[in-house]
Amino acid sequence: MRTPWTYTPKISNERSTLTSKARARSRTRSTPRRLSPGVVIEGVYAPTLLDPDLAHAADANEWGHASLPDYLQTIHDQAKNEQRTIVFFDSPEFAVLKDHGVDLRESGVDLRTLAESSGLYTTVWTTFEDNERRFKDPETAQPTRDALRSNAFDLLTVISEELGMDRPHPYGAGKTGARLRYALKHARNKNDYESWSPGAKRRLLQAVGHNEHDCKALRFVLEHLAVNA
Repeated sequence: MRTPWTYTPKISNERSTLTSKARARSRTRSTPRRLSPGVVIEGVYAPTLLDPDLAHAADANEWGHASLPDYLQTIHDQAKNEQRTIVFFDSPEFAVLKDHGVDLRESGVDLRTLAESSGLYTTVWTTFEDNERRFKDPETAQPTRDALRSNAFDLLTVISEELGMDRPHPYGAGKTGARLRYALKHARNKNDYESWSPGAKRRLLQAVGHNEHDCKALRFVLEHLAVNA
């Protein structure tokens, strides 16, 4: 078996990241549009933009661009042809992937299950779940929720930070969605990426950088687990 292909299906969307999908639905009934997935293959990160309006941005930055079904089929075909294992961190967006005919539980390895069963991350896991519960509780005071926002978001990167991997700042629920909304709104009013404002370009780069960190955090935790389990 060749080196695993670490893939994080935390596909960023224009309203919020899918890891906070349930909370976002409480604010709006619309379905979030998936915009920015990524993979890490042998340490190299490769992002793909999915929205047609972001095609110019993808070309200008030499990123991939595809529809969600085509993208999912491509990563499966490549992993199969190169005899790689897709490693993922299970989360609610798997219903989205399965709707497109992709069930990573059948073809990949769930790092979340392996990490939890190892017992190596029990303390940080328990603390995260408590922070997440308090953050989602409508009775929690807003200043407390603001303080918890980063530590109650994205268990994978909380674990990787605990293990010594730097975590981008600020990092928290809703931030990537806001950046993508801004960039996408800008893209729809421009004919090419060169005419984007510096602020819009920066927000798109931040959103893609967030996804890159997710992917690399998955690999970081995987390597720690392999050595210490």
